Amino acid sequence: MRSAQVTWEARLEEARHEWEQQFSAMTQASVPAVGIVVSDALSSSLFSLIFLIKKKKSPKIELLCIILAVISSFQMQPTKIMYFSILAQERWMMETFPYLLNINEDPQLSWVLKHFIQDGTCDVGQSTSNAIILRGLGILDKHATFTNADGRVTLVPQDKCKVVVNGVTITGETELQHSDRVILGSNSAYLYVGPPAERTKEDLSRYDYDFFQSELAAAEGFSVDKLGCVGSGQDRADPSVLAVFHDYIKLMPLVEEANQMSQELRKVRKTSLWLLQVTHVLHVLEHQ
Repeated sequence: MRSAQVTWEARLEEARHEWEQQFSAMTQASVPAVGIVVSDALSSSLFSLIFLIKKKKSPKIELLCIILAVISSFQMQPTKIMYFSILAQERWMMETFPYLLNINEDPQLSWVLKHFIQDGTCDVGQSTSNAIILRGLGILDKHATFTNADGRVTLVPQDKCKVVVNGVTITGETELQHSDRVILGSNSAYLYVGPPAERTKEDLSRYDYDFFQSELAAAEGFSVDKLGCVGSGQDRADPSVLAVFHDYIKLMPLVEEANQMSQELRKVRKTSLWLLQVTHVLHVLEHQ
């Protein structure tokens, strides 16, 4: 173990020396400040871990050696340094500012995009002049404005732009709370993650795409509770009613998209799910 530790220390010293050289080269090349700052932080962490190993103050020296061996095995090219810098910067912003987390119909595409709401006002829309640039059906050039001030985050839709919070369309200033559900335009869904002081240990994974659509359906008066999903003497949902409900919430975004496209094409026809809803409900009632 002693000889192995000496070997690791030698490799780490070499890695530290190489890191110093490349960091110095990047600094002289006028790399953007964020890359320099974060790289310096990563370099400091490396030195700290080496110090712990040398002083034998860590109870898990073997694990630290393995971790640092992986780090030292990288040939830290500038592109790799910038990659780690971006990750570190994102982590810092997540621990500092509130942000919007995208929710997609495909679970693998959810929680991929983060839009940070920094101090002051933050415009959202398709225009490249906005702090948050969004592309999507029903998103206008300047769609809405977030304001982060005095420990509060508020959201104001612009003109007649569609903004939905927790299933309800808003028309004026609305204060956001941690884990609120926000939909901009036709179906651009985001989970609002509040400032660090407001965050709890709540499992946010339950706020998936179906949750958003169920909330929208409930706001329109079409929910499993109102359909009598759980009858008298039953502790389980009626499968047939649940099937109708799930079909409905899957069709909702498609109908919304069709309506939005019709509006943009200046057509007067408007699609509705109410006929489909009534038909399914009558069908269910006939078989009860």
